[in-house]
Amino acid sequence: MELTNGVYVRDVSYGEGWFQRGHWADRLAAIDADIAAMEKGAGPPSDKITRVAPEKIAALVGHATGRVTRAVAQAAHTPPKNFHRGEAVALEISVEASATAAQLHYRHLNQAEPWRIEPVEIVAVHGRTAIPADYTTRLTRSNIILRSRARRTARPSSPASALI
Repeated sequence: MELTNGVYVRDVSYGEGWFQRGHWADRLAAIDADIAAMEKGAGPPSDKITRVAPEKIAALVGHATGRVTRAVAQAAHTPPKNFHRGEAVALEISVEASATAAQLHYRHLNQAEPWRIEPVEIVAVHGRTAIPADYTTRLTRSNIILRSRARRTARPSSPASALI
């Protein structure tokens, strides 16, 4: 640890939470405690060994390391022509018929604030949400992201239950 003195900054922050601050060396005692707990919990090997066919293991590993695909519904909105400072900004959104849910994520462009999220109320192919009035009191640009989910056409079965 003496070797790292003056090399690394003592307080590296990368977020708002208390756990996103500090120096890796501050975690050494907790890391040692975790290792000791794992060593203590590891007992002698069990006599009961469940044999699993290699092809089933390969299929499970492939599933665990594969990409998850989520059903996504297309959504779009036209920004309002204007708004008044200190008043909510109503947004009308067009969504695909398969849309089951949508959320509006927004924050000021200075990136010093966390994302705020508002639900989108969906009826048929129309969605409605608003950016609250307390957010529009500052005249700064904002990032706005619209996320939507679609109804799945078929629910995939769990590979773990099918393979073992």
